[in-house]
Amino acid sequence: MQGSSGASNIGPTMGCPEDITQLFDRPIDEGGCRGSGCHLPGNTKPDLVSPNPAERLLNVTSNCNGRPYIGAEDSFLVEKLTNNSPECGAPMPFLMPGNLRAEDEACILAWIREVVGQ
Repeated sequence: MQGSSGASNIGPTMGCPEDITQLFDRPIDEGGCRGSGCHLPGNTKPDLVSPNPAERLLNVTSNCNGRPYIGAEDSFLVEKLTNNSPECGAPMPFLMPGNLRAEDEACILAWIREVVGQ
């Protein structure tokens, strides 16, 4: 169940944080989205570090050919995290995709599945 803060109740069972922004709101060299020009409020969209990221991602059109950041049928965010050659732009974290630990990627992907109800 998705909480109002964007928190996920899957956290304790998988070792994932209750609030997914804890994974996003880290320096880029730690696999996060915090850095110059990164996904902070007022910088590159989408904002991934403010509360309630699902509200800014679920069924919201990205800048990649009308694809949603997160959607039931297509999730551009998943592609950016898991594909070395995404359809648009570079893999994330920008220029450092290897810095996202497999455990953290698994938590983010589980959160995305929860957000879309899968």
